[in-house]
Amino acid sequence: MEVRVTKEHTHASRCEEAAVHRLKINLKQKAVEQPATHPATLIREELVGLSDSAVAALPERQSLRRLVNKSKASVRPSNPKNIDLQIAPSYVSTISGRPFLLHDNEGDTRSRIIIFATEDNVLYLFSSNMWYIDGTLQVVPGMFLPALNSAWKSGRDDISSCICPHAK
Repeated sequence: MEVRVTKEHTHASRCEEAAVHRLKINLKQKAVEQPATHPATLIREELVGLSDSAVAALPERQSLRRLVNKSKASVRPSNPKNIDLQIAPSYVSTISGRPFLLHDNEGDTRSRIIIFATEDNVLYLFSSNMWYIDGTLQVVPGMFLPALNSAWKSGRDDISSCICPHAK
């Protein structure tokens, strides 16, 4: 009896498909549970212990990053509709628990100023002899335009921030 191969078998087995499906479910769950963790870190942690054939069956890294970011977006508050916004408690301190909301003159809707930074970053800013400011940031809600993106050099570190004045 002669065996003839007419088509090469190239798709992933059910085992690899199941492993990829589990990985995607785990990534979505971890993205929601750990919104501050970088997508690459979550992906790297999930890849540990995966077989070579399952890794080969995975979508591209960019697709996995998009999956994580989309899951994180589902738990983020939506963009505010007006300047009378409430800042969620999760945004007033850093992951390590240090204050991040340095100033908010809430209630003054005509000239509300909100400053997000750590005290260390403010000290770096004051000790720096060179600041760079760019007014082309286009990723903030329209009510905050024009936004200013600033960067400064302090010793070996490059530090940046975003300044979003309220524009009526």
